[in-house]
Amino acid sequence: MKKQKKIRKINRRVIQVTQILKEELLDSWVNTNEYLLSKLDIPTSFNCQAPGSMLEIFLEM
Repeated sequence: MKKQKKIRKINRRVIQVTQILKEELLDSWVNTNEYLLSKLDIPTSFNCQAPGSMLEIFLEM
């Protein structure tokens, strides 16, 4: 019984750490894209958001 509790506790911690890493990775990716877009001289009519497919990939990790 103690072994199962320990495993559950470890699993919860792994899930928490994984979630933190996902959030940091996504924040870093978004910040990089915003920085690159700010450095490009693109007319505002062509300025677009990051592709949804990449966001979906990060959120599904």
